[in-house]
Amino acid sequence: MNKKILMIISIVIIIIVLSGCQEQKAVTAGEKSGQIKLRSSVVELDKSSFNVNTISIKDNDTGEIYDIIESIEVKYLFKNIARKPINIKVSAEFYDKNDKLVGLGGPREINLLENYTEKVYTPMNSIIYSGSNVADVEYVLLIVEEKV
Repeated sequence: MNKKILMIISIVIIIIVLSGCQEQKAVTAGEKSGQIKLRSSVVELDKSSFNVNTISIKDNDTGEIYDIIESIEVKYLFKNIARKPINIKVSAEFYDKNDKLVGLGGPREINLLENYTEKVYTPMNSIIYSGSNVADVEYVLLIVEEKV
């Protein structure tokens, strides 16, 4: 009887611990969040999304409809961790499943106050890639450099 109770308590504790781990944390330099990586020493990702934009094309001969990838849009909000006001340049490198560079995006410039986190109610920053290899894109590397 004691083994069954101990087993049930252990399972409940494991479930509680694992459910607490589902909270998404900010991404720091070199970590991967889904399909977005970040290389930076001055910001963290606060929110981000990787959006595949498609268009539908109808084949006139067969009547079949095909979805074709038109572009990849990366949206992001940053948190300033530099402990000072910063002016940053953000660029994006788009990679395929073999880690081969297939396209570039940006650069964009952003000014962030000390300890500032960009807010969700403001439009998210975005970089769009629509090059010839857009269908091959598996992930994006956001590169953030402080402008001095």
